Amino acid sequence: MCSGERHQWNSHNRIDPVAKEFIRSLQSNSIPLSRLYGVLGSAFGGSSESMFTRSSLRRVCSRLSQESIVDDIGKTLDSLRTMQAQDPNLAVCMDSDNEGRVKSILWCTGKNRADYASFGDAITFDTTYRTNLYDMPFGIFVGVNHHFQSIIFGVVLLRQETIESFEWAISMFVSVMHGKAPVTILTG
Repeated sequence: MCSGERHQWNSHNRIDPVAKEFIRSLQSNSIPLSRLYGVLGSAFGGSSESMFTRSSLRRVCSRLSQESIVDDIGKTLDSLRTMQAQDPNLAVCMDSDNEGRVKSILWCTGKNRADYASFGDAITFDTTYRTNLYDMPFGIFVGVNHHFQSIIFGVVLLRQETIESFEWAISMFVSVMHGKAPVTILTG
């Protein structure tokens, strides 16, 4: 790329492919938006203002993230299929919206399920962890074994932290555990 080239939005609100891939690369390396703005100016030989306003750069980054969501869900489902080929007792449940987009994914390995059968009387369910890119709550079902060690019974990715999504997660968890409900559930 030459320093004299301009990479910006065209009249149809599409970003130049070179700038788009450069931004995607920076995003994949977790460069924050404030730094990305400065880097673009340096990389393309001018000020960032000649290419983007801060709000237009924010829109570009948002669009690129949305484009990768479909691919990321596909990769996640492929990973779960691979895991299921290696662990026939792996259980996977998905919830989707009216448009077929994945809202939630719950999975429990065969070991998780066996541990739950032995130690699943009292569990905790915590969703304090969030994935960075999509800001999705990551829920984890945890218990304690006879050595007082924490053991994982299952995990869930949720689109939102709503009563409906928690009800779905817990009901699917109980279903996956052959209908055995815990005696006690502690939540945050």
